[in-house]
Amino acid sequence: MDDSRNTRQSVDKHLALRKKWLMTLALTPIFTVLMIVSAKLSIPLPILPISFQVTVAILSGLLLGPRLGFLSQLLYLLMGLVGLPVFSRGGGVEYIFTGSFGYIIGFLLAAPLAGVIAGKLSKNSSQSIRYTHVLLASLVALFAAYVCGVAYLFALSNFYTDFAGSKDAAWITVLAGAGPYFVKDILLSVFAAELARRLWKVRPRKLTNS
Repeated sequence: MDDSRNTRQSVDKHLALRKKWLMTLALTPIFTVLMIVSAKLSIPLPILPISFQVTVAILSGLLLGPRLGFLSQLLYLLMGLVGLPVFSRGGGVEYIFTGSFGYIIGFLLAAPLAGVIAGKLSKNSSQSIRYTHVLLASLVALFAAYVCGVAYLFALSNFYTDFAGSKDAAWITVLAGAGPYFVKDILLSVFAAELARRLWKVRPRKLTNS
């Protein structure tokens, strides 16, 4: 009797792990595809394109959790670096010399940061989360992405002389790399927070805490 019970528990555990693995394979690429789509829907500007990728990156962390959110962004980064035209202006290793690459690096930080903060503030509840908590997680993740993006743009414009034609002062870099976009991304973060709050109950519960 005990052997039968142990066998059943072992089978159930195996099936649960298999289900978790299959959900991981299914959900992670979905947000990677959303990153690609949002990149292609961007509005091209001379220095940086306007896109909705920061919002998608934050949502990946909020809805998938820190690890899978990070994985979805890492997959997006690697696809672009190997040459697939998934970035807003193409792809390839040479993309590291573009002004927007720092924000792509920032996505790797924003996604898990949003997931960790939201998880902590919700006390890992699978039922609900306060809007103020998920909004705070979104805004902190947004700020982290902008810190990476502006710092990279500053380094690129001041030490890689071919970029933008000249070396920009720090304050010009900040205005060019953040000013025109920050208000838009704050508004989108407000939207992302509300969307995540509404979808909180339907998230894959075991995956978001992994």
